[in-house]
Amino acid sequence: MRTGSWLSAATVLALILAACDGDKTWGAGQPPVGGGNHGGSTGETEADAEVPPIGDDGGAAPAVSGVVCEVVDVRFPGNCTPVGRADLVVGIEDTTGSPLDTTMTLAGGAFSMPKPTVDTVWLTISDPLHIYHFGAQVVPIRVQGATGVAVPVIKNGYYDSIIAASMAIQNTGNGVVMLHLEHGDTPLANAVLGPLRGATAYYDRMGDSVTFSTQTPTTTTGFAVWFDVPPALNANYNVTVGGVTTPHVGSGYADAVTFLSDVN
Repeated sequence: MRTGSWLSAATVLALILAACDGDKTWGAGQPPVGGGNHGGSTGETEADAEVPPIGDDGGAAPAVSGVVCEVVDVRFPGNCTPVGRADLVVGIEDTTGSPLDTTMTLAGGAFSMPKPTVDTVWLTISDPLHIYHFGAQVVPIRVQGATGVAVPVIKNGYYDSIIAASMAIQNTGNGVVMLHLEHGDTPLANAVLGPLRGATAYYDRMGDSVTFSTQTPTTTTGFAVWFDVPPALNANYNVTVGGVTTPHVGSGYADAVTFLSDVN
C-alpha cells in the first residue's frame, strides 16, 4: 500500500503564495489548547484531512509551514482555495493526542510552526466562529522536516448537507473519512472498499457533491467516504478491483472530517 498526496507540489506552492499575497487533535478528539469548541453543528461545516507533506526543506528550515484551504466539492479536493481567514487555530498533536504547539492562520490562510521532534503528527484546524468544520490531518514529519502542507477544510453547512442527503448516521466522537483512490495519477473507478473501523463505505453514485450511497463500486472520481468512523491511527481497510483485494490503512480523528488519498 502506498499513501500519497492529492495535491501536487506546484499546486501547494501556488496555494501558499496566494495565501501570502493576500496579506503581504487525537484521543478524545479535543482540539489543542486554545483551539476552541469543534463539537456540534451550526449549519456550516468543519473539516478534516490526511495528506502527507508535499516536500521537505533539506534540514535547513526549522518550521512546518502550509495553508488551510477550502474544498467546495469533496469529490475533487484538488480544487482547494486558500481560506481568507486570519483566526483559524492550527495545532500540532503527537499520535497519542498530546498537544505540541498551536498557531493562528494569517489573513490568507497560511501558517507556520516550529518543526516538532516526533516523526508523525496530527495537524488540527479549529474555527472559533464555527464556520468551518473541525479538521485533522496525519502528517509524517521527515527527518529533514516538512513544509508546504495543504490542509483542506469544508464548511459546516456543506458537512450537514452531506450527512442529511446521504442519510448517514454520525455519532458524536466519531469522524468522517473521505478517500480519493488513485491508480497512478488517475482516479480509480470500479473499486469496492471494505469497512474502516466497522464503518461501511459510501460512493459517489448520484452525480452531485452531497449525496452518496452504499451502491458499489467507485465511479470515475475514485471517491468513497466512511461515516461514523471510531477514531484510529492506521486502521485497516481493503480495496478490491477486478477480483483482486489489497490491504490499505487509513486514519480518522474524532468529530472531524479527514481527507485521505491512496494509491492502488
